Amino acid sequence: MRELKIGSVMIILGLFMLFLSEYYHEPTRVKISEIDDDLYGDNIRVSGVISDIVDQETIKIIEIEGKDIDFVYFDNLDDINEGKKVSINGQVEKYQGDLQVVVDGINHVE
Repeated sequence: MRELKIGSVMIILGLFMLFLSEYYHEPTRVKISEIDDDLYGDNIRVSGVISDIVDQETIKIIEIEGKDIDFVYFDNLDDINEGKKVSINGQVEKYQGDLQVVVDGINHVE
């Protein structure tokens, strides 16, 4: 009976540690020119200057100087404009065969 309790505690502790490691996982810092198929599925962080924003009904498509890749954002872009330097966190995905970054967060960089 005691072994069962210890085993149960170890399982719960292991699941908790797994949750923490995923929750606090820092995105990999990369240069925008380094985004390629090898990063597919990875969480990344890039910095750059916004060259264009296409505001569609439910999404914003952001382009950053340096590479022809879409950064797709599903939220409002308060005070984020073309020509601003930003830091973007997101996951590298594919849409219709093309790489894109689904943005988790975007911040101004001074």
